[in-house]
This record gives sequence, C-alpha cells and structure tokens, in this order.
Amino acid sequence: MTGPGTRSEDATLRHAPYSRGMTKNTIPAPPKYRRRLYHAEAATRVGVAASTWRDYHADGRTPPPDGTDSNRGHVRPWWYPETLDAWNATRPRRGARTDLSREITMDDDWTTIWRRIQETVAEHPMVTFAEAAELAGTSKDAIKAAWRSGWIRSVRPGHAYATYLVRDNWMQDAMGAYFSAHPDASREQMTAYARRQAALRET
Repeated sequence: MTGPGTRSEDATLRHAPYSRGMTKNTIPAPPKYRRRLYHAEAATRVGVAASTWRDYHADGRTPPPDGTDSNRGHVRPWWYPETLDAWNATRPRRGARTDLSREITMDDDWTTIWRRIQETVAEHPMVTFAEAAELAGTSKDAIKAAWRSGWIRSVRPGHAYATYLVRDNWMQDAMGAYFSAHPDASREQMTAYARRQAALRET
C-alpha cells in the first residue's frame, strides 16, 4: 500500500538517489580539508623566525600565497603545507664556505662578528637585515650593530619598501647611481648589477 505519508512512500523518497542509478559508493565525498598556514605558522613550518618570514614576504622571496583572507581591509596571505615544503626544499641556503658553518654569538669578539658579517654581505650583496643574519649565522641585532658602526652600508631604492645591505661606501655609491638610472629595476636586476660591479672591482 502506497500513498501520502505511508511507510513505503517515505522509503521510496529516502532512497530516491540510488533509484536513479547511483549507489552509496558513487556519491562524491566532500572535499578534504587542507590546512592553511598564516605568517607565524608558515615561519615555523620552514624553520625561520616569524619576523624573517615577514621580511621575506615583503621582499617577494616567499612562494606566492595559495590564497588570502580579508578582514576589515586587512589582507592575510596563507599557504598550504605542501607549498611551503616544496619551497623550503629548494630555497637558497647558507653558503658552503667553512668559515660560515659555525653560528656566531655575542661571546665572540665584536671585531670577529662584524668582519664575518661584512664578508657575508660582500658575498651576498643586496640582502635584507634578516637575510644577512640567517646567512651569517647570527642575530638581526648583531647585523644592525655592524650597520650602525659602519662595518656595512645600506641602500634603499626609491620604489622599494625594504632596505638592502652592501659591503662598503663604494658599492653604496655604485648602487645609488644605478637606482637613479633604473628607478624601476627589480631586485634580481639590482643584485645582478651589484655582483657585476663587485667582480669588476676585484679584477
């Protein structure tokens, strides 16, 4: 017996999807949740300080975000774990020089610390304070101390947010002239020019 409100009609409606050729196993599963990592979590994932990661992102050195969230005009980028893992596996690491393999600390002599920083900046021109600290194996405070004391110099293109470090006054002047002639140069172009100038000076 069938009819409105009968048990057999309820059963027919409840199992209607399957009656059209579908089975329980052919119904698509809901999409699997993928974890989103914001700045602090992304920094932890790749093994750097949160401030370093933010500096990387400001300089365009992080992988492109997988998405962004916006709240009252504030945009928060986020990444999937696998995106960060792939980037972290291929990102440039500290140089292979043996004299840069040891972490330097405040227990070292200041002259030793600053000379190490100076050599690091010479080998890697146009790095930020955070990048220099990671490459030299020291703190960002030590980099700033060397900068304030004149052991390294800084340059800042007019169109860029970040401040970049160079070894000496000569390179500072060379990059200043380059910025004037190429106001829209990318960071890659600036770095390539700094390396060429350093090589020419050594010859």
